Amino acid sequence: MVRPLLERSALFRALFRICFVALLSLQSQFLQAREIDQSTAVRLLWSTMIAIQVSNDSSNYSTLRDWGAPSFKQSNSTRELADIFRGLRDANIDLSTTLLLEPVYTIKPQIRSDGLLRMRGQFPLRPKAINFDLLFQPIMGTWRLIGVAVIAGDP
Repeated sequence: MVRPLLERSALFRALFRICFVALLSLQSQFLQAREIDQSTAVRLLWSTMIAIQVSNDSSNYSTLRDWGAPSFKQSNSTRELADIFRGLRDANIDLSTTLLLEPVYTIKPQIRSDGLLRMRGQFPLRPKAINFDLLFQPIMGTWRLIGVAVIAGDP
């Protein structure tokens, strides 16, 4: 009676090892840098622009902060986000105009080897282009903001 339990236990350990190795292999394939669906990327980009615009209009950055990944929330208070976007706010830059244009990427949206989604580029508006550099982290199947830089004019 003890022997069959030991044999089953050994079998389960062997199966666990096989599954673990297979998962590691899948994870390394997943984490290799690759492009993301362009409609998803542009939706995230435009959503970010609108979230910043609404925050600038209302002087309330809590929704933008809450939209971020846990590390983004820990690193940025609403007061710090207000300071970060003060230049856009003071210059009366309307980020909603970015919805009218396709972005021009200097770094096309791609999932980096660390699993983070990165995109950098600009919206060629006049008189000043809107430059962006965004980083997102997957959290429970949803891309969450982890890093953001948006400026008007020369990057």
